[in-house]
Amino acid sequence: MRTKLETDAAGARGLEIYENVIAPQLTDDDRGRFVAIDVETGEWEIDDEEEVTETLRARVPGADIFLLRHIYIDIGHLRPPRGLLKSIGVPNTIEETLG
Repeated sequence: MRTKLETDAAGARGLEIYENVIAPQLTDDDRGRFVAIDVETGEWEIDDEEEVTETLRARVPGADIFLLRHIYIDIGHLRPPRGLLKSIGVPNTIEETLG
């Protein structure tokens, strides 16, 4: 079982991969879709269902998966749905910064 510090580090790595690699490749049609990211390899999958994690694990056995929904646009600012970051274990300070 992971410690809180390890979970926080995996969440931060997942967000880094999402923000720098994945999000720039996605379109408005992808808004609200689930993105599963292997925080070790950077491999990822996107789908309308949470089962996207199974698709990624089939391709990357043993993947350490970070799951989130692609961002929504809110009043001209990019931000995740309210409460998402807290629900996936990202420290409150990040959520407060974004929101």
